[in-house]
Order: sequence, then C-alpha cells, then structure tokens
Amino acid sequence: MKKLIIIVAGTLMATAALAFSSSDNGTTGAAVLNLPAGARAQGMGEAFTSIADDSTAVFWNPAGLNTLTKPTATFMHSIWFGDTSYEWVSVAMPMGNDRVGIGVKYLNYGSIPQTDTTGLTTGTFNPADLVIEASYAAKLNDLSLGVTVKYASLSIVSTASAFCIDAGVMQPLKLGDIQATGAIGIYNLGFGGKFVSDAFTVPLSVKAGISGNVMKDLLLAVDAVAPSDSSLYAAVGAEYKLRLDSSMSGALRVGYTLKNSDVVGLTAGAGLVIGNISVDYAYVPFGDLGTTHTFSVSFMFDSK
Repeated sequence: MKKLIIIVAGTLMATAALAFSSSDNGTTGAAVLNLPAGARAQGMGEAFTSIADDSTAVFWNPAGLNTLTKPTATFMHSIWFGDTSYEWVSVAMPMGNDRVGIGVKYLNYGSIPQTDTTGLTTGTFNPADLVIEASYAAKLNDLSLGVTVKYASLSIVSTASAFCIDAGVMQPLKLGDIQATGAIGIYNLGFGGKFVSDAFTVPLSVKAGISGNVMKDLLLAVDAVAPSDSSLYAAVGAEYKLRLDSSMSGALRVGYTLKNSDVVGLTAGAGLVIGNISVDYAYVPFGDLGTTHTFSVSFMFDSK
C-alpha cells in the first residue's frame, strides 16, 4: 500500500505540472472544494499544509494524519455572508501503522427568489454544495504520505458532480536548532462536471509549506500556493500557546494571506484545550463582502 501511495502521489504531481501549462485563469468551478476546514487553520491564515495534525488533515494534507495517535473528530460551523452557512465534520483514526479519515462539508446558500425570463418571481430555490472526502495515510521511514479521494455534489436549480484527488507528503526538517516540518501537496486533481450545457473544471492547486517552533510555545508556518485559476500567493501564520494549568491550555493565532496584488487578508483566532477537547474560533475578513466567524470543536478519544 505504501508503494501504491508513492506511485499515486508521483503520478498526480506529474499530471499537475502538465495541467498548469494551460491557462485556466478564472475558468474553474466547484469553489466549495477550496473552502477551509477548522477554525484553527483559518485563524492562522490557512498556512496549515505542513501542520495538519488533527482530523482536518483530510482537507489540508492527508499525510498529516500520520501524526495522530488516537481517534479524533472535528465539528465546525461557519457564519458566512448573508444567509450562507458552512458546516464541516471529520473523523480520523489509526489503523495499525496506517491512518484513515473521512470529511464532509456542506455549504448552504439559503433561499433565493426564482424568476422567469420576464423578471416575474415564480418561487424560490435553495442552492447547496456537498463534498465527501476519504483519506488514507502511511509512513515510509520519516516520510509521511497521504491520499484523499473527493466527491462533490453541486446544486443550483440543476445538479452537477465532480470527482478529484489530493496527495500530500510531509518530512521532518532540521533548520539550525529548530525542528521543523516541510510539506507539499497537490489538490483537486480530477474531473469537473456540467450544469445543463455549461461545463466546468475543478480548482487545481499545488501547495508547499514549512512550519516549526521558533520558541518553545510559538509556532510559525509559511505556505506558498499555486492555483490553476489565479496567481501564485503566500500565506503565513503564527500560534502562541498559553499554559494555564496541567489540564488546560490556550492559544492565540494570527495569519496573513496574500492571494493576489489586490487582496490582502489578515486573520485572527483563539483556542482553548481542556483535556481531550479543543474549542477554536477564527475571525476572517473578506473586504467588501464582509467578515466570517468560524467555530470548531475537536475531540480526541481514548483508543482502548
């Protein structure tokens, strides 16, 4: 199985390189595939490719599932613009020396008036997107590898589907006195669909990241992201842990995402860990569109 993951990951990277040779700027659909999972990563500006150390690794980098020692689950609710809401749930667990995980995201756009060609209101419709993700991860010496298979169902008035695959690797690094982690991933390599007669492709991207504790309680992370439908951009994030007592700790987070020359995103967040339960919040502004507020709860279960 480990050899199979290496072959799949290598094939995906080679195919992605060929895919980026064409100009797809602004032509992709199924944007729900790129919606982030978990409040912790969002508070850090989405610079999470080389961290991915909980069940949200199903989305961020399936290779990160190898860090799990116990079954974990994450539940997220995000308050979006207008009547839009976004939900995420993921579960991941060890299976011998390997790891498996599953994630489900649901984006509900609310009720929208439906009109005919004359502009007369004929009723309402409720657009919604559903994505199901299944991951497998294994280790080869110090190298962590993982693959995620995705199915997306997109509904406006008609419905379309998309299938794609993610593949990621993570490797421990030594940068002077800093123990760091490097990672690279290929995301959304696959097939788009068609709404009636309008075809679309999925938003392919390549991400590379590095993270490490520059101080005992200060974690820094940097990601470089190359999307097929826009320009290369960077994201940086920081997390400072607060030791409260033997069974409780907190965290303060900040992130900065530069997605193109016109959009700069400063994010913030906080977290609280009590025993095996983590509660996280993220504040993410979107300029003229408004601000999103994301809450997530993660559980770590005893694997007896």
